Amino acid sequence: GLVHMLSVSGMHVAIIASALLTITAAMRLPPTVGAMSSLALILAYVAMLGAPAPAVRSAVMLLTVMLSTAWQRPLHEWTALALGAIIPTVQPLVVLDLGWQLSVSGMAALVAARAILRRWQPYALSRPASPRGGLSGAWHEAVRSTQRWLVTRRGVWRWLVRETITGVVATVVTAPLIAWTFGRVSLLAPITNILAGPIVAFLQPALFLALLTSALEPLAQLIADASALPVALLDRIAGIAAAMPFAVLHVAPTLPAAIGAGLAAVAVVRATAARRAGPWLVRGVVALVAAVWLPRLSLGPGVLELHMIDVGQGDAFALRTPHGRW
Repeated sequence: GLVHMLSVSGMHVAIIASALLTITAAMRLPPTVGAMSSLALILAYVAMLGAPAPAVRSAVMLLTVMLSTAWQRPLHEWTALALGAIIPTVQPLVVLDLGWQLSVSGMAALVAARAILRRWQPYALSRPASPRGGLSGAWHEAVRSTQRWLVTRRGVWRWLVRETITGVVATVVTAPLIAWTFGRVSLLAPITNILAGPIVAFLQPALFLALLTSALEPLAQLIADASALPVALLDRIAGIAAAMPFAVLHVAPTLPAAIGAGLAAVAVVRATAARRAGPWLVRGVVALVAAVWLPRLSLGPGVLELHMIDVGQGDAFALRTPHGRW
């Protein structure tokens, strides 16, 4: 569940921009100077990478947010994401690129997770209109108590709750793409991302700084050496997670199953932005049930098939039943 942290993605662009804004703020420079410096660095960084779609998406969103702040205009998160997702499609084939797909779906998951937390807060802290009795009332109060506990956390607990919800939503939303492309889904991704996220947040600007100071070899070497321990820790986290039993679910989705799972993921994201989440969640459940059961309802060819396959070092035999089972 950590492969996205090693790819050229929008997260790296955001980390570098945040690091430069922090530095300019510490130097007591005007916010405009920090924003313009950050934007110039990001544009140079994206160009140096060859303008991959995920990095362009992040740079466009960053520019949109900066302009809306400078012009004092309200900006909805979905608007920024829509612009960042659409502009790279000036090359239409980019929609087939897994990096673009994961970048857009992952960012949609982040916006959806933030929407969940914002929606829970006023509901959890408000007083119920009237007490409910029976099992329904007990369930309603249990849900409200859980949400109240989640939204009232502070400090490390607040960060942990936010990152856990974000990790779970991101895993659910991106799971159809991961399953279709790699044939596996990491069940530990929400946990490993919580552990590895802060490490990558330090490593990315540190290693980028080492790259910028490469002309001053002693300084660049010092920065790179300081990153050795975090790199080893990141590798250790990945190794332990990969060795955990049942950490990865191996799947072989059919096209109908992939479409159904994708529709379920879209319904989950849409539910976070809708006034009434219930109908969209019901649609998501229906799509997920269809994704699971449609492959099992295949009638098959109606005859028994025997396939003899030459695999180079022997023969392989595949049987397909009249009902389509292999």
